[in-house]
Amino acid sequence: EFYLCGEAICAKVVELKEPNDPKTGKPKVDTLNEDETLRTRPILGMQFLDGLKKKNNTKWDGGTIYNARDGKTYTALMKLKKNGILEVRGYVGMPMLGKSTFFTRK
Repeated sequence: EFYLCGEAICAKVVELKEPNDPKTGKPKVDTLNEDETLRTRPILGMQFLDGLKKKNNTKWDGGTIYNARDGKTYTALMKLKKNGILEVRGYVGMPMLGKSTFFTRK
């Protein structure tokens, strides 16, 4: 779910294909977070995108994205494609050295 947080765009996890850990049967938690104090927070409901500021009608930048798969936070930018797909790119250093995730509306 993407939403306004102040004058920026943020996003949080509102649904998971597999919300429970297959080994424990309990809700998935942020076990790989570099900050040990956050390793017990649930993935569901967690904010993963923060501070993207509008650059123009189709681009936002200056934010961060958290990847629970490796426990790291990256610089982020976001683009709205002509086909209505939202591209969010996380990177270190330069955008071309990053990875994109694509979102479509339900």
